[in-house]
Amino acid sequence: MTAPSDGVIIELMRFDDLDAVAAIESVVSAPAWTRQMFESELTQNQFAMFFVARGGTRSGQNSGSAPSPLCGYVGCWIVFEELHLLNVVTHPDWRRRGIATRLVQAAFDQAASRGAVRALLEVRESNQSAREFYARLGFRSIARRPGYYTQPSEDAVMMSLELAPAPTMR
Repeated sequence: MTAPSDGVIIELMRFDDLDAVAAIESVVSAPAWTRQMFESELTQNQFAMFFVARGGTRSGQNSGSAPSPLCGYVGCWIVFEELHLLNVVTHPDWRRRGIATRLVQAAFDQAASRGAVRALLEVRESNQSAREFYARLGFRSIARRPGYYTQPSEDAVMMSLELAPAPTMR
């Protein structure tokens, strides 16, 4: 769990986060993952791991006793030596604050601690802002998957990043 000065905390997703995650997903993605899809990943996929970003205050919001809002999440699979990023999502009210970068870093850290040496992802060819974000993190385009996405049909750009090995304990 990390909590920088802005009060946003990155931690593992809990079951009681599922409604809020599905709500964010419905705002930013079409077609969106459903609550049941997230629940299935958490309960039935041994390789799945999700982190959420919560806390801080949105501009114009009081920080009183209301529960900390969920402002983003990252989903990934860690399969042997590979981290596969499934989705990196920040609620529109929370964008441009470094939250997505911190979420991806949490996934990188967990993957490296489990021996992963590379990260992979697919992104819509038309999603230039996401492609630029991933490039800033060090990802490079390695392939194209024709017709990978539906609604609308679109090619995916496959991107890869070599992860730094986790330090060994002595």
